[in-house]
Parts: sequence; structure tokens; C-alpha cells
Amino acid sequence: MRLRQALRAAALPAALALTLLGSSVAAATEPTAAVTGATIVSGTGRIAAAGAGVVRVRGSFTISGAMNGGSLLVDGIARTTAIRVTGWTSKTRVDADTLLYRGVRGTFTVAGRTIRVTISSPQVRFVAYGTGAAYLRGVGVYRIDGGSSHAWPGAGAWVAL
Repeated sequence: MRLRQALRAAALPAALALTLLGSSVAAATEPTAAVTGATIVSGTGRIAAAGAGVVRVRGSFTISGAMNGGSLLVDGIARTTAIRVTGWTSKTRVDADTLLYRGVRGTFTVAGRTIRVTISSPQVRFVAYGTGAAYLRGVGVYRIDGGSSHAWPGAGAWVAL
């Protein structure tokens, strides 16, 4: 029931961000890449998740959700990238295309092409859709394209959107 409420709360900001970006989010692709011996398989779809741990999403997508503590890093920022984060205690521009929000106890929406979002939080829920892959490590549940629920891989694993 909580996951369903989280999905409903995140759906409107995500829909608005996708509308702003138009079809370019769904049409863009990210090449397959090797990371620590594992292959990142890109896909097009939607992931909804809630849990505690580390989340990485990369590709061309929109992600919206809420977190109760922790950090949010956005990398690959371009002029067309839309970022909205509430309830942060500090914001640092790491370099020209990277922002780091710390102490986030609020909501977030990030939309863009060829971006990377990393979340580290003791409590996060989000919906991401577009083209790309998501890395989950910790404790929680996720669904791909509204399918059945799966537990987050404790040791971490990449899944296609």
C-alpha cells in the first residue's frame, strides 16, 4: 500500500517533467557499458522502487520521488536538464555538469538526456521512466513496467528500465 501511495505522489511531477522534455527522453538511447565486470543492459520502460541504500539511474529519463535523508548527485547536466529538489541542507556544484544535494528530506524531480542520478538514502521512493538502466543496492522492493515486485539486490545489480 505504501508503494502505491508513493507512486501516486511521484506521478504528477514526473508527468510534468516528461511533458516539458517531449518525446526526446523516450527516443534517446545509451550504449551498453561494462561496470566492475557486469554489463549494463539498457531498456525503455519504467521502474518504481522504495527502500534504503544506493540507487543509480543512467540514460535519458525522468525520475521523481522523495527521500528522508541522504544525498542526491546529478551528473551530465545540460541546458535541457530539468532539476527540482526540495528540503536539502546544502547544494554543491562539483563541476560544470554535476550538482550534489546533501541532507535531502523532501522531493526531487530530474529529467534529461544522457544523465546520471545517484541517490544514497536511508529511505527513498521513486519512479523513473525513459531509456536507460538502474542500479539498486540495499533493502527494498521494485517493479519494472508495473510487473511483479522484486527485492533490491543486497549486493547490488543493474536492471533495465
